[in-house]
Amino acid sequence: MEIFDIDPGQWGLRGDPELWGELRKKFEKYENPKNEIEFNKKLDFEFKELIKKGERMSGYVVWFEKFSQLGISGGFVSIEWWTNEGLPLLKKRYSKTL
Repeated sequence: MEIFDIDPGQWGLRGDPELWGELRKKFEKYENPKNEIEFNKKLDFEFKELIKKGERMSGYVVWFEKFSQLGISGGFVSIEWWTNEGLPLLKKRYSKTL
């Protein structure tokens, strides 16, 4: 899905690009959802499913062992960044494809 082709340019934490890649993989096997509502539900669901696989360090940070090869702060994902930046960006990009 082309909405993942261009990285946001700025991330919250070092694990965020890795999570972006995981979401991209999830959406490669889906046919394009028929409408924005369906896409938004699917994106929110897949994001929550991925986040469950990590270890919650606080209300805003989740750690993933498999992302941790990127240095001392590698593996950490910012829930705040995803909530405020990442997910809204993907939803906006998708709405422009309709």
